[in-house]
Amino acid sequence: MAHDVGLSMGMLRDSSGDPTGFVAIVRDITESKRAEEALRESEEKHRELVENLNDIIYTVDENGVTTYISPVVESVLGYAPSELIGQSFADSMHEEDLPRATENFLSTLSGNTTMGEYRISTKSGEFRLLHSSNRPIFEGNRVVGATGVLTDITERKRAEEALRESEEKYRTILEDIEDGYFEVDIAGNFTFFNDPMCGIIGYSRDEMMGMNNRQFMDKKNAKKVYQAFNRVYTTGKPSKEFGWEITRKDGTKRFIEASVSLKRNSEGEPIGFRGIIRDITEHKSAEEALRKSEEHYRLLAENVTDVIWTMDNNMQFTYISPSVTRQRGYSVEEAMALGMEKSLTPASLEVAAKVILEGLSEEEMGQKDLSKSWTVELEMCCKDGSTIWTEMEATFLRDPDGQVIGIQGVARDITERKRAEKELKETMADLERSNAELEQFAYVASHDLQEPLRMVSSFTQLLAQRYKGKLDADADDFITFAVDGANRMQRLINDLLTYSRVGTRGKPLQTTYCEAVIDQSLDNLKLAIENCGAVITHDPLPSVMADESQLVQLFQNLIDNAIKFRGDQPPRVHVGVESKDGEWVFSVHDNGIGIDPEHFDRIFVIFQRLHGKQEYAGTGMGLATSKKIVERHAGRIWVESKPGKGATFYFTMPNIRR
Repeated sequence: MAHDVGLSMGMLRDSSGDPTGFVAIVRDITESKRAEEALRESEEKHRELVENLNDIIYTVDENGVTTYISPVVESVLGYAPSELIGQSFADSMHEEDLPRATENFLSTLSGNTTMGEYRISTKSGEFRLLHSSNRPIFEGNRVVGATGVLTDITERKRAEEALRESEEKYRTILEDIEDGYFEVDIAGNFTFFNDPMCGIIGYSRDEMMGMNNRQFMDKKNAKKVYQAFNRVYTTGKPSKEFGWEITRKDGTKRFIEASVSLKRNSEGEPIGFRGIIRDITEHKSAEEALRKSEEHYRLLAENVTDVIWTMDNNMQFTYISPSVTRQRGYSVEEAMALGMEKSLTPASLEVAAKVILEGLSEEEMGQKDLSKSWTVELEMCCKDGSTIWTEMEATFLRDPDGQVIGIQGVARDITERKRAEKELKETMADLERSNAELEQFAYVASHDLQEPLRMVSSFTQLLAQRYKGKLDADADDFITFAVDGANRMQRLINDLLTYSRVGTRGKPLQTTYCEAVIDQSLDNLKLAIENCGAVITHDPLPSVMADESQLVQLFQNLIDNAIKFRGDQPPRVHVGVESKDGEWVFSVHDNGIGIDPEHFDRIFVIFQRLHGKQEYAGTGMGLATSKKIVERHAGRIWVESKPGKGATFYFTMPNIRR
């Protein structure tokens, strides 16, 4: 393998000074040569890198005179590097920027890194805006110059200024339009909006910033808006002109229409929504009035069995459809001649007059409602002397200025429906009487069974005490079965008595403090709670109109079920309540084994069990009795559950005081 060597030679002489030979020293300089070549290649590579950068690399001495500048300067400023070396940048810098540049240069000579933006003239005389980043050059501890990078930011600055001007222009437009413009983040929180948007919603700018759009709409409309925004998010396509109802700060309702599109960041990722909204309340009212008008004409064309009629402000008929003959036996002329007074029974005439006068009174007070209509049931006279019941739907007739000029309506024969309602009412009364008799029978039957059952139970227990172990094993089993059967029969009869007494032995409803009721129920279940380590909690509970003893039984049954049908963990039961739509909604939630939804109805039927008596004790009467107690209090009871996920039993009671 070849090596590079260094050779040093000297001449050898004798004592007379004559040459006699040579002496030489040979050094292996292979590694030194390689290091020199690597350094040369590195310098070449870095020089190529510097000279091919888009930014200008330069060095200056301590007087600010250029000692090096990269070739790219020619494409930026138009000067060849040779034209600038030996020159100062101060010669081509804008005079307004020179003091700031001088201050930064002196700071660099003090050993600091500095940055700035300066306007520098090109060879053609145009000024370009360059960003300068400088750091000092040291020789030992002394600063002998500076090196830096110049980046042409002229186009970027122009783009930023154009963007600013564009934003200003569009901001002016947004403030001048009547429609509301808004921007929200992905969660629906306002991040930008114009003044008309504040006017439509009714909140100030400070109140709206960061406010969520769900705060000015009810749950139904919030769900509708969520679905629309979600479609925009998932499809990326704008949603145009969908409407919903909002509630302004002052509580008034308004209909708005919106167009919404997706807002993205510079990487194209969704970051929110932007849109335009318009208040269409008046337009919506006009549409509704037109819809009702079209509906009346449709009824006129399609429901020929009904009687269509109109009358003027003097309550005189101006039109009656020919179907009046089939409905009441009169010809059109006869019916129109009768007028309203002779067409209705006295009681119905009074009802009709009251409705019409109330509507006219509201009009006179300025409470005009173009979409208002009335539906009343009126008894009408027939030509043969009989009467029929009709469902009358009516609304005001108006002129182009919206003034009332009469009334139009439709009369539908509902005689058969009224008859059916009467029969249903009578049937319900019979059913209630039958149920009462059945409850009484169940009570009497179960009561009369008590005495013979006590005798059977007593003697079977006596047999067990005296002869257990004295007979064979089969006899012991037979005695055990008899005792167990008698005990279970006793429990069934007692539960049946409790069930029957809900309707027959109930006390009058009176104000009942539920906190005391729940305390009594838990006291009754104290032993069961302690045995399984159950934790029972409850919300603050209200007072209700109830039979206190039955309410204790209701809570006791539901909590006992929660404890009984527990899973591997200790039972955790919570009794909650909320006021909703004029009633109290109670809930009893547990962490037990849960219920399959297919059994939700079955569990409220008497003697229905989902588990064998070996798994869980009971007669299957608890929930049936609970249901009967709730229904006696004019409430409803239901369950929500999944297997293994616990169960929540709900029941309602009217939120009233007597």
